[in-house]
Amino acid sequence: MYSVAFEPLLTCPSGFEPVGSGCYHVNKTALVYWSVARTACHDLGGYLLQLEKREELVMMTYYLRNVHGDCSRWSASCKR
Repeated sequence: MYSVAFEPLLTCPSGFEPVGSGCYHVNKTALVYWSVARTACHDLGGYLLQLEKREELVMMTYYLRNVHGDCSRWSASCKR
């Protein structure tokens, strides 16, 4: 069992939201190819999300489901 806390510990750039120990930008309107998403992230000074630990997967899945209402567009692991 994992617990997830979303208390903002960071000050993130405009357009980014604090989640855990990082700042994330979630594009809620556009559904694009991976290469286009990667370029858009680089243009914002960031990178596409790479989950390296199970805790990150759990945290982001919870965040996308509960804050943005759905996560199936961002990760196959989120499909219900």
